Amino acid sequence: RSRYEEALARSVEVSSDTTASYLDHVYAGVAAGLAQARLGSPRAAINALDRADALALRTEDVVAKAVIALARTVLDDEWESGQRLELDVPLHGWKRYFAHALERA
Repeated sequence: RSRYEEALARSVEVSSDTTASYLDHVYAGVAAGLAQARLGSPRAAINALDRADALALRTEDVVAKAVIALARTVLDDEWESGQRLELDVPLHGWKRYFAHALERA
């Protein structure tokens, strides 16, 4: 089992865990998106981010929304820059992390 398959399996575990927090679910969705993309399932990757985004949109958590938007820009070439949530805080570390996760074998 690859690291990406393991990440995907863990994200499924979190999604069915009734004790997991909202943020656990959001980050599990982002992890699932990255894993699906690396495993060659771009549509499933975008769907995972859509689910995470739906959770975050119900809150005022601008950082979670920005992390999801940033993950989407890394995964989805068609994502328009005007749709991204802008923050006064740079998210360079997250972007490097996402790009690194997609490059690793």
